[in-house]
Amino acid sequence: MKTSTKIGLITTGALLVPLGLGLGVGFALVKGDQARHYRGMEAYKVFNNFIMSTRGRIAGNVFNFDPSILDKSESGIFKGFKLADNQKLTNKIFEDKLLHPYDANNPFLETEKDNLGNYRAYQILLDEIKKMGYKNNNPEEIVYPTQNKITEQEISFKNGQKIKIGKAEISDMENTEFVKINDTTTIPVTIFKNTTEEHKQLEQKLNEDGFVTHGFLFTRRPRGPFENKNLEEFNNVGNNVIVTINPTGENKENPKDFFIVSHYDSMNNVGPNGTSWGAADNATSVSVNLRLLKYFSDEKNRQNLGVRLHIMFVDAEELGKFGSEAFVQQFLSERNSKKTAMQENSLGMINLDTVAGGDILYVHGPDSREENVKNSPGANVSQHLRDQIYAISQQRSIKLKDPSQQLELHPMFEPNGYKVGETGDFSDHAPFYKKAKIPVANIEATNFSVYSPAGEYDGYSMTNNPNAWLRRIQTTNKDGKTEIKYEPTELIETVHKDGIIKTYKFDENKYKLSDFAIPGNIWHSDLDTPQWFNKHVGKKFYQQLDTTYETVISYLLANWQLKTDKDGKTKLVYFE
Repeated sequence: MKTSTKIGLITTGALLVPLGLGLGVGFALVKGDQARHYRGMEAYKVFNNFIMSTRGRIAGNVFNFDPSILDKSESGIFKGFKLADNQKLTNKIFEDKLLHPYDANNPFLETEKDNLGNYRAYQILLDEIKKMGYKNNNPEEIVYPTQNKITEQEISFKNGQKIKIGKAEISDMENTEFVKINDTTTIPVTIFKNTTEEHKQLEQKLNEDGFVTHGFLFTRRPRGPFENKNLEEFNNVGNNVIVTINPTGENKENPKDFFIVSHYDSMNNVGPNGTSWGAADNATSVSVNLRLLKYFSDEKNRQNLGVRLHIMFVDAEELGKFGSEAFVQQFLSERNSKKTAMQENSLGMINLDTVAGGDILYVHGPDSREENVKNSPGANVSQHLRDQIYAISQQRSIKLKDPSQQLELHPMFEPNGYKVGETGDFSDHAPFYKKAKIPVANIEATNFSVYSPAGEYDGYSMTNNPNAWLRRIQTTNKDGKTEIKYEPTELIETVHKDGIIKTYKFDENKYKLSDFAIPGNIWHSDLDTPQWFNKHVGKKFYQQLDTTYETVISYLLANWQLKTDKDGKTKLVYFE
């Protein structure tokens, strides 16, 4: 029997919307007044300008560059780029060979494709940052680490199938290295050693006003629904964008470094179509960071800044936090038991990941449970930064007489579960507190009271909204064809003891987890589009963006003071 997929029309107010659960089925311009309450908001404008020009932003060479410049072996393994002997890998190799190049004069492509690649998003970020007046501190050519040597070996499966797989080895031992997780374990991310000229130049530029690109290489293990998961892809280029903003005004010599990080790549491995745009995860946070850059592009606002602020757009988070791991290893990790200068001078880091779209806007601290940090000696599990941001959001809420302005701390929902206000190492904050050993806070919109597919209350299911819990329903139509529909599912609410704490779970007497195409985890799924959020979340989505933006600014303006010592010298002091 033939199988077809039938999914209902998703509509929004005055936006191009897809005819289907995901995208790529066709578009219609649906008019209405749903959007009139929020489309005048700055949060709406910045977010939609970014997401509509980038769509999905999957990291990896095969999603970004013309196959003609990629080195693919006879066994189907992507080894990297075709280079002549001793030829350096730079952006000039591939910038005129993009699958979806960015044209500033025509930023919105007329295409039904849902994924336009992370390199297009990287180009858009550079263009937006330039337009705000930030200085481009990049050289004429971005130089990447030397490509790794790829060898192949054959493996056999129990069913008799044989395939060849690749293995990466450092080919330039003098200048490059793999990123370390600990003393014995590395991950497939390649960076310049901190003894190289490339490293030293970039390290110097990180102290100067303006923006730079931190290039690295990574091995990509396919995660999408339509890919061969056995074949790794090697020597993929990654690009972190770091914008440095020094405070202005008197008595602000030697400011401490502070990082606000958002990843800009996306993933699409949940749902039948694999058509996520990465709207919540993580165009929301990118748009907040773009607004922060706009705010601090004004000289008057920089006078209220007391730190050397680094606003970072990191790459390849969805594949293993590769961008943040690369940056932390290269600039913020101890060498021979000695901290780097930037590591020694760092005050803290705020991670923004999916700051709108979930039921509740939280601020988290790092996971301080012993089993999580036992292999990370010296990990900084201080909750101070989280607590300060929480307190500031509380004061904002009181001042504005608006409870929605307060970021929340989740309670502990089960024995041995996440402690109050703490979260797992799911995002870019992890290497900053475990390896850089600096205080971190993580802001995200999700719902810790929902029992997730992982079998715990971990915030991985963003919502208890039935429209995000979609079960597969298989029926046979009058022509004998099998149709698959997707049905929203109500969760069961459990009220605990005095009624303060409530939890949510699907009815296990009726359904099993495998019945769900999408079990509340909107991120990575076909639902992670602006169209879905405009319809099912509406104005709250953009209010969460605004709340995050305003809270972060309030924290940055309140985390320092000028203090005069007994000798009459005025200097910066921090709340740490």
